[in-house]
Amino acid sequence: MRVSKLADDIIRADANYFFRNGFISSDEYNRVYNWLEGQDDSEIQLKAADWLESDAQYFDELGQALINYHWFIYPFMAVFLQVAPKRLKKYAEELRRV
Repeated sequence: MRVSKLADDIIRADANYFFRNGFISSDEYNRVYNWLEGQDDSEIQLKAADWLESDAQYFDELGQALINYHWFIYPFMAVFLQVAPKRLKKYAEELRRV
C-alpha cells in the first residue's frame, strides 16, 4: 500500500528511532523499509498504524505541555495540535482499512 510522503517520512523516522533504541530487530526494520517500497506485509502495516496513532497522542501531549510552559507559542501550537494529530490518526485509519 502506498502512503503519503508525510506518513512515509514519519514511519521511517519511527523505524529509525525504534531500531536505534533496540525496540525492533534489524529484520523488522528492513521489513518496514521493504513495505514502504511496495512489498506486501500486513503485520508491518498494522505496526505502522500503531506507531502513527502513538505519534498522534505524543504530539498532542507534548503540544499541551509546551503550551502550558511557553504560553506565548499558543497561537502556533493551537493550529499544530488541531492538524497534526488528526492527520496522523487519519493515516493510521487508512492503514487499518486495507
